[in-house]
Amino acid sequence: MPLDGRQLAPQPGEALGSKRGDRAAARGQGQRVAREHSRDSPTFEPLGRWRCRHRWTPTHQEGEGVGIIFHNSNDIIHFVEREPIPMLLPILRSRQQGQLLAWILDDPERECSLTELSRQLKIPAPSVHREVERAEATGVVISRMVGRTRLVKANPASRFFAPLRELLVMSFGVPDRLHGALTGIPGISGAHIFGSWAARFLQVGGTRPIGDIDLLVLGSPNRDAVYQAVAEVAPDLGHPVQVTFRPGDWLATSSDSFRTTVASRPLLQIL
Repeated sequence: MPLDGRQLAPQPGEALGSKRGDRAAARGQGQRVAREHSRDSPTFEPLGRWRCRHRWTPTHQEGEGVGIIFHNSNDIIHFVEREPIPMLLPILRSRQQGQLLAWILDDPERECSLTELSRQLKIPAPSVHREVERAEATGVVISRMVGRTRLVKANPASRFFAPLRELLVMSFGVPDRLHGALTGIPGISGAHIFGSWAARFLQVGGTRPIGDIDLLVLGSPNRDAVYQAVAEVAPDLGHPVQVTFRPGDWLATSSDSFRTTVASRPLLQIL
């Protein structure tokens, strides 16, 4: 990448030179293509926020695509993963950022290693390291070294902690909160979030606004126990929680229309 951190826009038909087949394949994967040039090139010229050898038309759009390919002078292609802007809270850079910060800030007493964060949230270790570095620079998290292990936790003393925690828990902390509420209740064989909230969390767009959080509980638990557990966490989730009960094998064996609708749409398993 250029030393000033800017991405480069490709010239149509010339981004990979003789490797047009690679370029076409990359397009088929929904990725953007860019070529890396020497900063000292005499033909380097600015074009808005881009720097290019020629006045090419920028094709990169902020927040779109799953990756960028950088093609350097040695004809080596590098893939850099990009997370789409999260639909639940599009002011954040990525869903990974939201999930990570929500998990850390939700429990100020919880301290864990970067490796454990990566495993728990299924986020690549380099992304965890990058987001923790940024969060610690703003003061919302703190870390310490124990041997060669870096432990990180929330920093309640930060003036950003309380408002940021509230916002992130409402947007990204719902699965973890509901998981914790339902864990330990006898008779539950599974639990899923469905409907518009699950769709936005899983990056599936739609025109229907989020009205509530639809929770599907499978099995034969004590319903009063479930309602009470959900009621204890619902005030922090930003939306009312509507609980639907079905038998444990309902998703696997039922053929009714409601099951068909639920199974055909985004479904987020939390238990």
